[in-house]
Amino acid sequence: MSNCIFCRIVEGSIPSVRIGENDAAVAFMDIRPIQPGHALVIPRRHVENVIDMEPAEYDDVMRLVHQIGRAIDAEWKPPKVGLAVIGFDVPHAHVHVLPLIKTSDITSGRILDGTLQMAPVEELQRTGALLRQRLV
Repeated sequence: MSNCIFCRIVEGSIPSVRIGENDAAVAFMDIRPIQPGHALVIPRRHVENVIDMEPAEYDDVMRLVHQIGRAIDAEWKPPKVGLAVIGFDVPHAHVHVLPLIKTSDITSGRILDGTLQMAPVEELQRTGALLRQRLV
């Protein structure tokens, strides 16, 4: 997809600071980092949603995520290394990998504003049953 910024990074027509790659994935530094060390790992093939990747492709992406996460941990020694798959900003599957220093580095707004509540057990059981039926 020639108008996809991440596809253009993969093909090399847009410069990036690459930090790793394998057969199916590329890792590079995020140009708008939440913390120093914030990286992105993307599949080489254009796919908009992480769950639409082929299983082997997903494995390669996550293997590179793991390697980048360990490198971040070794370099910055943060309290946590965080992963996030959101994807509203660029319609190409990507995993954010970054050092987490504070809760607000990457989290739900509901946690930050204090509105997150525990779900009733019955709701968890009902939604769990729905998901179990859909497992393939």
